[in-house]
Amino acid sequence: EHSGNDNKGVDNFNPPESWKRVTAVMMIRAGCKDLEIMKTACVARNTVKSIRSELEESNNDYEKDDPEFVEKLQKKVQEDPSKSCTKLAEELGVGNTTVRVCINEDLRYHFYKRRKGQILTEKAQENQFNKALKLHEPERLAAQLPRLQPVRLLPMGRG
Repeated sequence: EHSGNDNKGVDNFNPPESWKRVTAVMMIRAGCKDLEIMKTACVARNTVKSIRSELEESNNDYEKDDPEFVEKLQKKVQEDPSKSCTKLAEELGVGNTTVRVCINEDLRYHFYKRRKGQILTEKAQENQFNKALKLHEPERLAAQLPRLQPVRLLPMGRG
């Protein structure tokens, strides 16, 4: 015989994590707001946000295999190699990860190497050259430039 107090157990029911995730995914796909999902699926706002961003990324996964997309991305990178992946993703309407994966795997570009190197003026090049000489041959450089005195380096700790 039931005591009629069975509702109490239902109100305190805490579903397993896998159910929460599935519920959140279904609610996101149904167009529900974050707050509604948080209450219904018993999850934190950060969880909802991370699930939402994962879904956005996975929706764009098909694009990176599309030759037209790869070609478009390559053109954009060649136009302005210093443009960030985030900006490229925004312009192409895809996720950041999609652009990064495509740049590394499909285009075989190294993300940091694709940015333009620092453009050195003649004066800056001269300064760098002089500094390099000082590092490698301080005695010879000092003989060529009388204003510099040779520096003797003594080991630390000796008087």
